[in-house]
Amino acid sequence: MQKRTPLGMRDLAGDDVRKKRYLQKVMLDTFEKHGFEEVMTPAMEYYQTYSTAFDTLQDREMVKLFDENSDILALRLDMTVPIVRMAASRYQEADKPLRFSYCSNVYKMRKSFAGKRSEVMDCGVELIGGDDFSDLEVLVTALDTLDAIGLAGYTLEIGEVNFFEEAAAAVFETEEDLHIAADLINRKSMVELREFVDSKNMDPAVRDFFMELPLLNGTSEVLERARMFSFNDRLDAILDRLEAINLALNSLGYGSLIRFDLGKIPYLNYYTGLIFEAFAIGVGTSILSGGRYDSLCSRFGMPAEARGFSLKLDYLIDLIQVPVKKACWKIHYPADRWLEAFELAKELQKNGEPAVLSLWDTDEIVKELDVCL
Repeated sequence: MQKRTPLGMRDLAGDDVRKKRYLQKVMLDTFEKHGFEEVMTPAMEYYQTYSTAFDTLQDREMVKLFDENSDILALRLDMTVPIVRMAASRYQEADKPLRFSYCSNVYKMRKSFAGKRSEVMDCGVELIGGDDFSDLEVLVTALDTLDAIGLAGYTLEIGEVNFFEEAAAAVFETEEDLHIAADLINRKSMVELREFVDSKNMDPAVRDFFMELPLLNGTSEVLERARMFSFNDRLDAILDRLEAINLALNSLGYGSLIRFDLGKIPYLNYYTGLIFEAFAIGVGTSILSGGRYDSLCSRFGMPAEARGFSLKLDYLIDLIQVPVKKACWKIHYPADRWLEAFELAKELQKNGEPAVLSLWDTDEIVKELDVCL
């Protein structure tokens, strides 16, 4: 008889469940305050839905099965793709922007030695459509959510997909070269990167740009340093946008929480602009990730700007204090007075007061206040 959970899965009980429900409520309440409406999608999607969304789909990470028509289904990898699919099918003609929020489990098979979970709860928002300030709106929502959780020592790290892609498009002639450069920069593998760029006979200014790119991370001073290595107007325009975002976040009081990483390369290939991640002390991976994904909506037949983020709720459980347990009434009763005891408990529960029953070897019914939830 198998009594253990599958790899990457775990049971939750007691304080962990209380923490998870507390976090879920705080996040959804914060999303609602920012005007995002909660939606729910099926746990399963057609495999084709994800193959439409991604240029290269890592299907070994997916949990797949067949339906009665022999179509391939998959447990959802994330919530962004299902929500875009839903928006394209149900909200094509609706007024934009659309503001959706969610808290749902997502599934991705992990290698047993990786230490990551195969089932986690994602809580986040998606803003489909929008204006020049929508990127800022989503960033502020993310920062307010982290603040509402009560985390200590977190930072939000901002990057821009196009800062690498605009430079790469001007230099690399093949997709293979582009992917090699992206991988080396993302891993900050400086020795291999030097060997690679030296093999391409680049203009010295372009070579210096790619060698500096992995090192362009830190406070807003990084944006000033990046100006020294920018080699065309399109890169300058990207830095202008990032500086405007930095100025806005500082004006709103978030400046001390913000860092920039211009060498950040997204692991999801549907991002098309701004990308960001949050990190917290005590967690070895990002606790929040998001960005802009305009092309994803187009793939589902609904051209629109879009951006959003998700928090990995399960990774936050160990970072917060246990919510205060609720008081409840304990009703001790003898067997021959069970009906009276059950009616008393029912009356208390009807009035919103938790009550539990306890069979006692006694002649009287005793009601006492205790901490039990």
